[in-house]
Amino acid sequence: MNNEIQTTENITAQKPVKSGSGKLSIVLMLIMSAMLVALVVMLAISMKNNKENDKRIDELSATVNSVSETANGMGKNITEMNEKLVNVSEFVDKFSQKMGAEFGPTTEDDVTIGMEYEIVSTKELSDAYLAGDWSQLTEEQQKTIEMADAVIKDVIKEGMTDYEKEKAIYDWIHANVSVDDGITVAIPTTGNYCDNPYGVLTTRKAVCVGFATTFRLFMQMLDIDCMVVHDTYLSHSWNLVKLGEGWYHVDNYMDNGSTKYVNFNMTDAMCAMGHEWDTEFFPAATATEYSYIAMNSVDFTTLEAFAKDLREIVEGEETVQRAYKITSDDMLTIAQQLEIIAGEVESCVSGSEISMLGYFTYGTVSMDEDCLYYGVSFEYYMDGGEFGDDFIGDITDEQMQDAMDVVEDQFGDFFEKHEEVEGDYGDMDDMWELF
Repeated sequence: MNNEIQTTENITAQKPVKSGSGKLSIVLMLIMSAMLVALVVMLAISMKNNKENDKRIDELSATVNSVSETANGMGKNITEMNEKLVNVSEFVDKFSQKMGAEFGPTTEDDVTIGMEYEIVSTKELSDAYLAGDWSQLTEEQQKTIEMADAVIKDVIKEGMTDYEKEKAIYDWIHANVSVDDGITVAIPTTGNYCDNPYGVLTTRKAVCVGFATTFRLFMQMLDIDCMVVHDTYLSHSWNLVKLGEGWYHVDNYMDNGSTKYVNFNMTDAMCAMGHEWDTEFFPAATATEYSYIAMNSVDFTTLEAFAKDLREIVEGEETVQRAYKITSDDMLTIAQQLEIIAGEVESCVSGSEISMLGYFTYGTVSMDEDCLYYGVSFEYYMDGGEFGDDFIGDITDEQMQDAMDVVEDQFGDFFEKHEEVEGDYGDMDDMWELF
């Protein structure tokens, strides 16, 4: 009993202890639950973060790959750029060699004009011709010599002076060679040949380089010293010819299709009116003995005499070229007065029926400190002026009249059906009367 009571008491006494342990267990369970929830949340957050991190890692990896690819591309581009720079450098070197006047020492040959036409030496051809041995020349070179030789035999006469020979070749070129249309762009039919003697003599077409190299070949074949000159901008070329002890500029290209001899045997002062070149490299042209303008000029006297001359020139029946030499102290003032007079004369000519027969030109030709040459000309179409020999050909007066009669038969009543507009050329009846 006592034992039982004791046990009961013990039990009773232990209840509070047991009760406290239960509460603690609950608390512990709650804590554990909270911790578990926290772990789950943390795990979830961790998993989410891991996904985001994986995503970020993927994005970073992609970025790294992109940067790597870009770097590789840049490396490739740099390599290509370096290769291009090398190519550009090589181009500049080659370009500089050809464009020597602009990028290095001036040379006569191996210079490219207009970025397309190259001045090539003709000495090999002329040397073979003068030696009488063409066997070492190519077929094309031999053909060139044959064509040039045929021209020489046709126009050069025994006993001619060097000046007369030069003028004969100039006249032949002026009459037989025309400007090629491919001045800046090669024309398929002639463009590959218009800058060298073979092409010029074959096609009778030339750019400035073709005129210059062909004229030089002729001079060299005639044993006359001649050079090809180019301007400082590498856009044009012409010749320097040595006659006696002096050099003279000749520009066949500039005279082609226009008034003859304007650019024939010019001094430096005359040439400088329309050309610019390396005067340190090319020999000076100061002599006037064979200057065409100086040889064929007349001394200026009075304004009245000048105006009278112009009236006779434009009403004459042949082509006339004349240069007036002015040496007075007021030569610039006189030149301006001549310009006014010539301009008024040109207006009279263009407003009359004379304009159908030819055209009047004028202007200062050359000037230095001591002398001024003022030139005038009236070029008749029938004499190879604007229309040229190719237009007129060898037609006779009778053949020309036959052609005019046919037109009159078909178009005689043209203005009866169509309103006539008066102009510088007059009416149809006036035109027929001119012929």
